[in-house]
Amino acid sequence: MARWRLTPFSGPVRFVRVPFLIPFWAVAQTWGRFILVKRGHTLTPAQRQHEMTHVAQWRKYKWRFPFLYLWENIRHGRYRNRFEIEAWQHE
Repeated sequence: MARWRLTPFSGPVRFVRVPFLIPFWAVAQTWGRFILVKRGHTLTPAQRQHEMTHVAQWRKYKWRFPFLYLWENIRHGRYRNRFEIEAWQHE
């Protein structure tokens, strides 16, 4: 019998309010299935969809995702990062 195991990538998406950990230019940041939201901010439906796209990217690439994302930023900059472009298209 297969055993189901909760991982940072599986299970329901959780929105967590945090007082820190978010870069000053952002209101949210996704880590696995956890969407960290800067305390005192509410995400718009477009922002929620943007972050949900990043959850899907985490689920696809697992722990490689942050490194791939960083590499895209280094090579192309934030506005030409393929992961951000995909997320913006889903807003």
